[in-house]
Amino acid sequence: MGFNSINLRVVQRVVIWAAVGAVWVGTAATAALNVRKQEAADRQEAARWSVDGEPCPVITEAAYDAAPLSVSETRFYGMKFERRVGHVMCTRVLVDGQKDKQPVCQFTGPVFLRAEAAGKAGYYAPGQGKAARVAMVDGKLRCAMVPKFKMFAEGGRLNYGE
Repeated sequence: MGFNSINLRVVQRVVIWAAVGAVWVGTAATAALNVRKQEAADRQEAARWSVDGEPCPVITEAAYDAAPLSVSETRFYGMKFERRVGHVMCTRVLVDGQKDKQPVCQFTGPVFLRAEAAGKAGYYAPGQGKAARVAMVDGKLRCAMVPKFKMFAEGGRLNYGE
């Protein structure tokens, strides 16, 4: 074997390993970019489903039980909801910086609303035609009044009256 054939093999190996390294670096960079994009999308979705804001009016269990109209029940990821009127839509989002996605449900105008999770129950009276959203945050039920929205407008995305 001559000097040139040894150099050629070394050059071939260097080129192959450089190509493998470039592919690996490109793959890692793409994965990191995708993670950042997903984190940004998660933050945007969490903001759309926020339970921050004006708290729902609270009522007693007795007042809820005495309220007119029939009850519609929804169960979602360990939470149970009852409403007297309207529709419900649920998802799981990052709530208040928690690492795991939490269930959140919103209601188009429940009039009276009961939420139950982790053995705790809350009773609320958002009112006719007033939207509300409920989630479990730091082991406590949180109900907030939210802007009116349309169910699954524009290709499955929520429409917040914008």
